[in-house]
Amino acid sequence: MWKSRGDRCQNQVDFIVINERFRNAMQRVRAYPGADCDTIHTLLSAIIRLKLKKIYRKKNVPHLQSKLLKSDSDVKTGFCQNVLDQYNKRSYFDENDEWKFLQNALIKPTKEWIPETESCSKNRWMTKKILDKMNKRRLPKNDPGKY
Repeated sequence: MWKSRGDRCQNQVDFIVINERFRNAMQRVRAYPGADCDTIHTLLSAIIRLKLKKIYRKKNVPHLQSKLLKSDSDVKTGFCQNVLDQYNKRSYFDENDEWKFLQNALIKPTKEWIPETESCSKNRWMTKKILDKMNKRRLPKNDPGKY
């Protein structure tokens, strides 16, 4: 609370500044004009109740380029041959081990023959060619003569 000379006018000039997002978290705001602060300002107190939420970010999991099995004949033949080799190594099948064996027979050649997608930047228009040009332009910035 601010008082003019002669105590004719009083104005509130002390504020609690808070982000608009947390405006509804303010429970109770009080001014204590009798507090001895040795200034013309008054003491303000507020009770703020926040519920903070942990933000989970998705992990960038690389995906397999499975389209290469249709388009690239070398990848297709190599993958199929590798799966057949894995499958032919096993002479007998137990009912319990059959599923695990089939999984391993497919996973191992997949890791060898089918490449994963490269992690792309946020903007899909940002290609590897553009990033290479940006890096090439960034290098001579340290040397003003070349820049």
